[in-house]
Amino acid sequence: MSALTINIIFMVVNITDCFASDEGTVGDLIEQVTTGAKHVSLDGAYDSNDVYVALKNKFPNAKIVIPPDKNAIIHDKNHDIRNH
Repeated sequence: MSALTINIIFMVVNITDCFASDEGTVGDLIEQVTTGAKHVSLDGAYDSNDVYVALKNKFPNAKIVIPPDKNAIIHDKNHDIRNH
């Protein structure tokens, strides 16, 4: 017998006005997800400590991937995930 691997890819959407920040909407986005996740990818606009904390709280076992800005540096005030 062989093991069956099932990958479910989902996209969540939150339509906002031009005054909403990407990082400010992450809570509304992750509330739409009602299942666990092993991997979460977001674009660089979500690169902030608050977003990493919210994602780790919602998906404690997930690998979180958010590309940092091109001028980002390793700093002790960054979330541990971002520094690696």
